Amino acid sequence: MEEKIKLFLSYASEDEDRVGALYDFLLNQSFKPWMDKKDILPGELWEPVIWKAIKQSDFFLICLSNNSVNKRGFLQKEIKLALNIWDEKLEEDIFLIPIRLEECNVPDNLSKFHWVNLYNEDGLSLLVKSIREGLNRQDKPFQLKESINIKVDEKVFKESREDNPRYEFEVSFPQFDSLYNPKLDEINNRIQGFVFEEIHNSRHRAYSSLKEDLNIHYEQLSIDFTITLLTRNVLSIIFNIYRYTSGSAHGGSEAVTFNYQLNPILPIHLSDIFFEKSDYLSYLSKYCIDDLKKQASMDDFSCDEMIEQGANPKVENFGSFNFKNNSLIITFDPYHVGSYAWGTRQVYIPYNFLKNIINQSSPVYSILNQIEGDPL
Repeated sequence: MEEKIKLFLSYASEDEDRVGALYDFLLNQSFKPWMDKKDILPGELWEPVIWKAIKQSDFFLICLSNNSVNKRGFLQKEIKLALNIWDEKLEEDIFLIPIRLEECNVPDNLSKFHWVNLYNEDGLSLLVKSIREGLNRQDKPFQLKESINIKVDEKVFKESREDNPRYEFEVSFPQFDSLYNPKLDEINNRIQGFVFEEIHNSRHRAYSSLKEDLNIHYEQLSIDFTITLLTRNVLSIIFNIYRYTSGSAHGGSEAVTFNYQLNPILPIHLSDIFFEKSDYLSYLSKYCIDDLKKQASMDDFSCDEMIEQGANPKVENFGSFNFKNNSLIITFDPYHVGSYAWGTRQVYIPYNFLKNIINQSSPVYSILNQIEGDPL
């Protein structure tokens, strides 16, 4: 079994949460990070355990912040021991890596080492690159595990009212957390805004419908979601919305999709992935019409005319799209390509079918090119 690369994390106690997130990231990369709060067992003599961990480590990562740069005490002893170990290594060896957790001064005794700013977008990738290069210089081959390092938290909102107007709202939506990509809050805010606008609109419809004769009005809203793809570079989500208002023959369903490039954060429009002058809509239309007619035949529905109209090569017919690890998904709402009873329809278009019109010079091409080997 290949021995894991040992990484000692030195830090100020005030930075425990931030360094703990770094520890988790390194662990997911198949390294063996060492952190006193996580690796010293109850009952152990902590000081000799720390000295042993430093001496056995392949790399010493000193996490710098305004909490630590001027701190006296045991942290300085850790740095002094690490510098003594580095003095015994070759000049080109990489062993001691200063990591700035925030804007701060680098102590004089560490200023000769080039540091990495972990708060920058490329901070984590530069750190991993440095460790990998250090291993290469020591002739230690090591296979790094790819990790997206993004946590997904499902939020649920429920609200109901029994008096007139009567309503029921049940909504779930994702929120994303990555300590080293704080810009994900841009997407979180966008999603929250979308969800609560739906809630506010439903609540407004309920109260606006009150009549003097006090007829009972009922409003229902249900929203759930599916993340079709989440990689280091791409996020694709589909929200399924169901609305019902009393007096309607039946409820209505709608799909709303969100697609983002993550580094940097940019919305992805359907036209972004194709050559500017390509007739991509005709490609999509032909594939969808053929596929939908097969679906209708299997389901014993007769709706060829609606399919040809609802999936003809117009931009508005392909507004709901998502990425998957091997295909582009087009979603059609009820009534769009068939009767209400036929429901929501989806068509999965393999990337191979589109490869001749995907724009290889755009940033989106490199994203799609990584999808197959980097699924959620």
